Parts: sequence; C-alpha cells; structure tokens
Amino acid sequence: MGDCIMPREGVFARVLHGGKIPLDAAIIISSDKGFSGECEDLSGAKVTEILTANGYKISEKIILPDEKN
Repeated sequence: MGDCIMPREGVFARVLHGGKIPLDAAIIISSDKGFSGECEDLSGAKVTEILTANGYKISEKIILPDEKN
C-alpha cells in the first residue's frame, strides 16, 4: 500500500450528492468566422448540450480565431 497523507495531514472530506463530484468545463471553439460573427457557432451549442447532459456545469464558453493576427 502507498503512503496516504489524509490521516497524517488531517485532511478530511464530506461526501456530497452520493459521492458524485460536480464537474466544471470550459468550452473553447476555434473559428475565424464564428469569432468575427460571420456565422453562428453550432459546434459550441452541441458540445454544451452533450456536457450538460452528462453532469457538467459550463463555467465559460469562448470563440477564438484560427489564425494569429
């Protein structure tokens, strides 16, 4: 067995919601046209839908250009 620091360091935790850890996600989309507003970002909406359906809380969603300016 490995060395567990929890008892030695006095680290204790309380389990919430049946032991499930709340999950946060940030979505980063890379699209020149989406960044400039030329087209609607559909991929970000789909990723948001998939992640929230699987228990994630979206903390941030951002669209960045493909190319450096």
